[in-house]
Parts: sequence; structure tokens; C-alpha cells
Amino acid sequence: MSLFKLAFCDLRFARGMSWCIVFALGAILTPLLLIFSLRTGVVAQLERELTQNPASLEIIMGANYKLDADFIESLRQDPKVGFVVPLTRSLSVTCNIRATAGRALGIMAVPTAAGDPVLKAAGFAADGTVLQDTELYLSAALADKIKVQAGDSVTLSAPRIKDGRSEAGRAQFMVKGVVDRAFLPGERVLISLDALIALEDYRDGFEPAIFSDGSYLNEKRRDFAKVRLYASDIYSVEPLVKELEPHYRISSHLAEIENLKAVSTVLAVIAEVIAVVTVAGGIGALWGLISSSLALKQKSFAMLRLLGFTPWQIYLLCWCEQLLLSTAGFILSALLCLAGSALFNHIFAAYLQGAALSFLTWDQWLGFFAVSALILCVLTALAVRRQLLAAPVAEIMRLQ
Repeated sequence: MSLFKLAFCDLRFARGMSWCIVFALGAILTPLLLIFSLRTGVVAQLERELTQNPASLEIIMGANYKLDADFIESLRQDPKVGFVVPLTRSLSVTCNIRATAGRALGIMAVPTAAGDPVLKAAGFAADGTVLQDTELYLSAALADKIKVQAGDSVTLSAPRIKDGRSEAGRAQFMVKGVVDRAFLPGERVLISLDALIALEDYRDGFEPAIFSDGSYLNEKRRDFAKVRLYASDIYSVEPLVKELEPHYRISSHLAEIENLKAVSTVLAVIAEVIAVVTVAGGIGALWGLISSSLALKQKSFAMLRLLGFTPWQIYLLCWCEQLLLSTAGFILSALLCLAGSALFNHIFAAYLQGAALSFLTWDQWLGFFAVSALILCVLTALAVRRQLLAAPVAEIMRLQ
């Protein structure tokens, strides 16, 4: 007869004590699983709120500098940088927009490129498609004002005064999409970098191809005033800020990210303290149950020793029993935890837009099972040594 089969038969014979151990393990593990599932869900929700809003990853330069192509390329190669595109002078990036149903003046034009986190968050350009020089994205506020939608055509114009005369360069642009207010606030347009440079060059007196006839190009541009910069993730914001701060005046959402880290640390400490206290009490309870269970089986195990079972086989048999009990207790705890998590998620679904508030990852499930099984095996080994192997077989049989 295999040890597992013998262990199962022994547990079934002493099923009253076996169920006590299973329920005790369930009572210990269930609150721990729920606490850690809530911690995981809350931290994940905070991270989701930060990462889904690309503004959290943005690092803004607060002044104009002379940034050359080498510096911008070094940012592109930095693994901490998720997106970077040059910006021209901050006072020269406005334009006028006219559509069939309305017009808007002094609109801020923002350069974009493949991989723009704003467009990714809004559901556009997920495939990395490059925006053409005569295409643009509108903010929702601007689209509502001039009453246009994706696929419409608008006229982008850049006014200037040249040789004492007022002029305006115009170009037809196709609206590729409308970006939600959550990702692109205010009245703005996203255009390609080349279109933005042409817009500024025209206002500086040149004749770029997009807004004019291309007869007088600005071939001396070497530097840019600043960059539109986003970190690769929320954990890259701090090192990137520390790298740039000594040399540039910048602003970021580092405070919100630090708050997230602080909340995560506080929740971790709370969960760990509760876990230590619960595990300490649980170990005492399990030790009493296991010791009592084995004490009742002293004669049975003494008979096995008389039949030729070695101490090592006694250990293995008891470990098989506790492995079966720990599996049953963990399954019970997991079912109760899943039920509690489902209740939490249902209650708070309206506030979290369907996101899960309480959940555990597969690594956490496996970790809890492994730790619980290990604790039971250690307690079992100590109880076997104390209850079953400490006294000679003859003495046990005589006392019984």
C-alpha cells in the first residue's frame, strides 16, 4: 500500500480531527488571502490611474533652451524615456483653424510622432503609424467648438506680418481622430513635427512647402527650444527627473507617484504586521491540533514501527497526511477568498469602472500554498519527533 493511500485511510478514520485541522487552516489563511488581495488590487488601481493617464509620465521643461539633435537622440536611446519629440519656441506654436461649421483662433499646436502616449491612451496610433504632414488630431473640446469629427477636412492657417503686410499661410488638413478630454485637455491640435516646424518657419518669414510654395526654406535650424518628454513608466519618472533637474527647469507628477509608493509601503507594512500576528497565532493553534492528533495515534504508529517502518517512513507518512490536509485547507481558503473578492469587486464596481479591487496573482496563490504547506510540514516533523519517536515502542505499547 502506498504512503499516500495509507495517509488518506488514516485521515478518513480520524476524520473529526482531520476536519478540525482543515477548518483551522482555512480560518488562518482566508483573512490573510483577503488582506493581500485587497492590497494588490488597491495598489494596482492606483498604478492604473497613473499609468493610464499619460500626463503622469510627462516631464515638462519650464524654459527655452538650445537643444541639439545629439541631446534629443540621447534621450531617445535612454531606456527610462518612453517618448520624446522636439518642441520649437513656445510662443510660436499657435494657429487658427477653420471648418465648415465654425472656426477657432489661437489654438495651440503640439507635435506628435509614432508612439505618442497621449494617442495610445486615447486608442489611436496603437500600431505606431506615423502621422502624415497634412493630418492632425483634435482635442474633444476643439472638435465640439468647430463641429468636426474624424474624416473631416479643416483649414489650418498661420498669420504673419511681412514687409508691413498681413498675410496668412493656409493648408488643408484631414482630421484623423478626436482625442478625449481626459488625455488632451483644452483646445489643441496634434500635428507632425515637420508641420509644426513649417508653421513656425512661415511665421518667421520663410516660405515652407506646407503653408506656402516652398520657395524659401529655413535651412539653418539646428536647435530646438525644449522637448515633449514622457518617461517609459511611473518608476522611471524619478530617476529621469533627477538626471535632468540639475541642468533644466522642469516639472513633473513625481509627487503623485511618490504618494503611490507611500501608499504601497503603508499597505505592505499593514499586511505584513497582520500576517505575522495571524501566522503566530495560527502556528500555535495548528501545533496543538497536530500534536493532539498524533498523540491519539501513538499506538497505531507504534504498531507500524513494529511492522518494520523506519523513522524516516513515519515522517513521510505524516507529511503525506499534512500535505493532503494543507491542500484541502488551502482550497477552502481560496474559495472563501474568491467569494469575498467577488463581493468587494461587486460593491465597488460603480466607483472603479469595472476594475478589480481585490485579486491575487498566480505567483501569490502559489506562494501562499507553498508557505502553508511548509509550515504544516515543519510542525508535523516536530510533533512526530515529540509524540511518536521520542519514546521506545515498548513503552508506548505498555502505556496504552
